[in-house]
Amino acid sequence: MIHLRKLRTIHVVVGAWVLLLFCFMYALGAYEQTPGEESDLQQWPADFQRPSNNRERTLVFFAHPGCPCTKPSVEQLRSILPQDGTTEVLVFLFKPATEDARWTHTELFEKLSQIPGARIESDSDGKIAEKFHVRTSGTTLIFDKGGKVLFSGGLTRGRGTEGDNDNAASARSVLAGSTVTRTLQKAVVYGCSFFIRERQTRPPGGVF
Repeated sequence: MIHLRKLRTIHVVVGAWVLLLFCFMYALGAYEQTPGEESDLQQWPADFQRPSNNRERTLVFFAHPGCPCTKPSVEQLRSILPQDGTTEVLVFLFKPATEDARWTHTELFEKLSQIPGARIESDSDGKIAEKFHVRTSGTTLIFDKGGKVLFSGGLTRGRGTEGDNDNAASARSVLAGSTVTRTLQKAVVYGCSFFIRERQTRPPGGVF
């Protein structure tokens, strides 16, 4: 009788663990596919200076240096950039106003630094992001010579998801000049919000 009770107890415990594991995996999958807020910008911000060059396109990439979701976005960014020098690349890294630029020097920063010709600047309290209506790490905006937005969104198919995808392919097509520029190409963006978790203090090089 005692042996039977123990067996039943084991079955209940095992069943509970299986249910808990299922719930965890479901929640993880749901989170991976939960998009961030998208930018609704249509034109280069009037109160922010445009690059003084004759490049055909300007790509602006916003990131939080401690967002793990953004690492695959950086890999996709590197893969979509043309090698013909027609695209200016600007990267803005979020940081609290109370910290200096070293706060942004994480693994993500190192990967971004390896992109040829990319200009990387700190974005104190996300003020530049706000000018571009950007609230999510990994947001990519591509502009034409006249400052019109040609592409707006993310470069991955999920949070922290690696590999080529339709979003990256769309951005690559815009950079190659093969997309009809009258139509704004929109893509879902996956990443951490600049204005919620990212305001919490963390040591340089930390992650969330």
